[in-house]
Amino acid sequence: AVLAARSPLAEHVSPDGLLNLAVAGTKTGAVSCVLGSVAEAAASKVQDFTTADVIRLLLAIAKPKGPAVTPAAKEALFLQASALLKPRLPEFTTVEIIKVGLAAGGVAVASELLEAAAGEAVGRLSSIQPPQALLLTQALVPLGGQHDAMRQIVEYWVEKLERQGKMEVISADQLAKLTNVLAPTLDTVHQDAAERFLTFAGAFFTRRSEQLSADSRIMIERQLRHGEGLAHCRDKEILMRLFPNYNEARSRSR
Repeated sequence: AVLAARSPLAEHVSPDGLLNLAVAGTKTGAVSCVLGSVAEAAASKVQDFTTADVIRLLLAIAKPKGPAVTPAAKEALFLQASALLKPRLPEFTTVEIIKVGLAAGGVAVASELLEAAAGEAVGRLSSIQPPQALLLTQALVPLGGQHDAMRQIVEYWVEKLERQGKMEVISADQLAKLTNVLAPTLDTVHQDAAERFLTFAGAFFTRRSEQLSADSRIMIERQLRHGEGLAHCRDKEILMRLFPNYNEARSRSR
């Protein structure tokens, strides 16, 4: 609160100090009262941060533990950071690009940064392993199912699932999370890609439902209950029988 009262904060706190405050805000709500001032101060001196620290800062401001940072403060930071990061995306590691996408998603003024990160990421899909691709998918979902990057992401997963019978590409729990992440967008993704993805995913769960954790089962039950994702796969009726909690939920809702 003392820091928040100082004006401007940029004159009193170094880039390292601002970053430490932002990161602390992801761990405790006690720091949330100064995060708006931190974002505004960081925006005024974003060029003094390393690229890696700018990415960490964006992630922290986007995902605070307490109340969200005010839109004006967040927009000020993301506008300045976008101008700095966008030209440098080709130099970033795949992990860094995914982090940029995760931070920028849902921030309107960072839409061009998210678009640019998506373009860079899908150009590297052939070299991205499934665990990273799962995070990338989560990062790019805000683009919407009609975006070409989402079509390419879904086609990537179709290709991986086609290999699942020959080698372990993705675990049951990872696939449950993936279907949950994609569920809101599959209605608008290219129809052929979406249908093939759901066909492979549904067939996978009919064979390996016993490998799912309790949390993963809840994800699938929620999709079936609300008519999203796996509710549109060919094996829907089989899946409904495999998830008794889903059947009980339907009975209670009648």
